[in-house]
Formats: sequence, structure tokens, C-alpha cells
Amino acid sequence: MRRKDRRNKPEQAPAPVPVEALPAPVPAADELQALRERLALVEQQQQPVPPTPVAARLREQERWAVVNTRTGHTDPCPACGLLGGKQRRLLGSMWRKSPTWVCMPCAETMVDGLGSNSIRTYTQPETLDRLACSAAGMDRPTRTFRALALRYGLTFTLAMDSDGGDGTAWSHLGDLERWRDVGTRAIRREEAGFGVFPMALPSALHPEMVDGRLRDPSHPRGWRFAAVPKPVEQPSAAQLAAQLAAEEEAIETALTAQARRAAETAETAARKAERARINREYRAAVKAQEKLFSEHRRKLREARAMVLESADTRADFDAIVRGL
Repeated sequence: MRRKDRRNKPEQAPAPVPVEALPAPVPAADELQALRERLALVEQQQQPVPPTPVAARLREQERWAVVNTRTGHTDPCPACGLLGGKQRRLLGSMWRKSPTWVCMPCAETMVDGLGSNSIRTYTQPETLDRLACSAAGMDRPTRTFRALALRYGLTFTLAMDSDGGDGTAWSHLGDLERWRDVGTRAIRREEAGFGVFPMALPSALHPEMVDGRLRDPSHPRGWRFAAVPKPVEQPSAAQLAAQLAAEEEAIETALTAQARRAAETAETAARKAERARINREYRAAVKAQEKLFSEHRRKLREARAMVLESADTRADFDAIVRGL
């Protein structure tokens, strides 16, 4: 085809673009259901992430502490009688029927680990002993402390069971200095391994049996002759004081023996440590000396080899000279 004909050739029309088929119309009910599903998905995505079990437990404890804590009240603490301050509402072994507001020091004494994940409650006698130890200013509670205080003539009562004090903690007990002194003695008694009560005498455990009258409702006279335990005479106040003094002397002796044994143990451990240090230094010195001797022996061997080599060279030279 000539160039002129190519220039005058008509242009071809572009190929038609296929038109996609439109989707079929969606019924109104299906469209409403799809919108509801999308809305539910959006709401689910916008919801906050649920907390972990530990975080949820901590939040629950914080909410409980806020609800069960109060300030600005006028009611004294039923345990120690303290007026004012922060109080916590508790339901423990002391108040089983309804929660009671107590001051924070008494609450922490009655419930160990208050405000944490692991708390420990105590029975009513144990709780009273812990409160008595708190009144005596003891850092470490001891078991059956109330019984020991009773032996020294001190009776423990709660503020709600007494006439009340002056609004300070444990003021209703009276002489708190005496309570602190007994608390110190209780700690020393526990360190010495002594119990609260003295060892029972054999006569108390196995009393002597004597002939006497035993009440018997089935008998016509209402009693009958039988072997009964012999009544034991109760000790007087002077005897009880002497017994306490003897126990305290025995406690001091036991504590002195413990201190002596501890000092002997520490001295023995120090002596062993010193002996081990000397042995280590001796072994290090022997090792260094052996290394030095080994180095000298090596140098001596090298010098001897040089001397022998020189002697052989001299002998060869003498033989050559004699041969000439």
C-alpha cells in the first residue's frame, strides 16, 4: 500500500467495553439484617478489653476498700477505744452477725495481709491474743498471751466491754507500762522455749485417791462411798509470785546458755574460716614456689646443655689441632 493511501485510510472504531451485570436488588429485610450485623460488629470492636483476672481482683479489692473505709466519724473503736482516724468495716471471728467498724491498726492486727490478695483470719481466742499483744506494744505476737498476762495480774478486755477510756488506744486497760513489761517478758519466754503455764506437778496429773463420798442419784441416800481424788490446796499469791520468779530465773539461765552457745558457734565458724583461709594461702604459696623451682630447673637444664655442647666443640677443636 502506498504511503498516501495509508494516510487516507479511515480509523477503526474502538472495541466496545463489556458492561458488568448489576447485582440483583437486595430485599429490604436482608438489607436490614446486614446493617444489624455490621452494627453489632462495630459495637463489639468498640467494647473495652476485659481485664485480666489479677487486674479484676485488684479492682474489686479497691472498690471494697473504698466502700468499707470511713473517716470523720465520732464512734470509738470497739477494740481499743481510739477516737478519730480511719476505720475499716470488718466481719471476722469477733463479730459474726454484722460487720463492725474498727480502727486501721486493730483491723490490720485482726486480719493479716489486709488489702492484699492473700489475707488470713484467726479464731476468736487467737484474735484476742493478737489484740492483747498489740496493746502491749509487741512487734511479734505470742500465743496465749492473755493467760500469761493474767498470771501477772493483768486482765485483758475490749473497749466495748469496759467503761471506756480517754479516747486514746487501749487507755481503758489502765497501766500500759505494766502491759509493755509483760510483753517483753513474753517475748523472752518464747525465745527461751518456755510455755505460758508452768509444768504440771505429778500430783496434779495423777492425784492421790482417798476414801470419800461420791454423789449418786440412783442411791437411796443420794451418795455412796467411793475412792475420790484428794483435794489439792491452791497455791497462795506469795507462792505464785515465787513460782513466777523461779520461772524468770530459769528463762534468764536458758537465754544465757543460748547466747553462750551462739557465741561458741560463731567462734567455731570464724576459726574454721580462718583455717580455710590459711590453707588456701598456703596452697597458693606452695604452687607459686613449685612454679619458681620448675623455672629454675628448666634454666639449669638449658645451661647444662650449653656447657655440654661447648665441651664437645672444644674436644673436636683439640682433636683437630693434635692432628695437625
